[in-house]
Amino acid sequence: CEGQAIMCCFGRDRQFGDDNGNCAEDDCEDKDPADNSNLCFTETRNYPDNDSPENDIHCHGLAWGEDMNDKTGKLAFNNLFFVSLYDHMYSRGYAERTIRREDDPAEFRMCDCVEKMPVVTRSDCTEVEINPFNFIRTNDGNLLITPPANLDVQFNSCEGAGRNNDLSAYIRRLVNEGRFGEEQLEYNKKYVAKWPNCENVRCIGGTNTREFMQDTCDEYAECDGFSFSTNSDTGWGCLKKCGFDDSYNGYGSGTHDYWEKQVPQAFETLVGYRNPNDNDNEEACEAVAPPPEEGSCTLQPGEPLDVNGCDWLSFL
Repeated sequence: CEGQAIMCCFGRDRQFGDDNGNCAEDDCEDKDPADNSNLCFTETRNYPDNDSPENDIHCHGLAWGEDMNDKTGKLAFNNLFFVSLYDHMYSRGYAERTIRREDDPAEFRMCDCVEKMPVVTRSDCTEVEINPFNFIRTNDGNLLITPPANLDVQFNSCEGAGRNNDLSAYIRRLVNEGRFGEEQLEYNKKYVAKWPNCENVRCIGGTNTREFMQDTCDEYAECDGFSFSTNSDTGWGCLKKCGFDDSYNGYGSGTHDYWEKQVPQAFETLVGYRNPNDNDNEEACEAVAPPPEEGSCTLQPGEPLDVNGCDWLSFL
């Protein structure tokens, strides 16, 4: 997976008696899982609300560090088995992709690499924890590593940057800790002539290029972005530590733009990575799939997209 993350989105509840979803003992035909997300759109249709054929959906995912020895990467498929088959199918009876193929012919699965999944507003998240190894420095200066007698793997709710049990926030944490592949990192000009008054990691004066500011921000795990002289190829600014919400201390305006560190795949597939506030609702989808201008094409909720004379990609 290019995005170092996998997400499952379930559309049916097939098990009663587990206090999850709305399947009941005498009423379990075509029932929905517990709602924790909203589907925005697929390659063929737009889903601006929770009406049929979407109804309630449930999304849950995992992500891992790029280092080949990172425990999250080593145990990624153990985590996927836990999330998809044990925690959801076996324990809760959740199954099937969000929209049946007879209702939407778009090619997507119940579980897949996050960049291949349809856009949703948010996803729950599970991370792995293991019992610690023992590290001992011997008298001759060598490091002795003793593994535990039995490896104990725990599957816990993700601890993310700004909030927990949220795949977007967990991916942002991996980015902040320098555990996400550098080739995944991008910087997007989030504000023009405006910057958040977040904590300054470091201010860099003089005349510098924006590429230099980006490279310097990459060196600091806590750097979420940087201010930079507005509409300029060279200038100065400050590296910022803003967490998941950059609005907590207000904004400055006039002299600097703000460039935010991003992860392309999570940004495109999880609305929550860009819009962390109140993102579990249909309005959050408008940020990534705004309605077309009147007369440009037909885009009706839950109906096939009329692509005649319409550039669908222009709306993304």
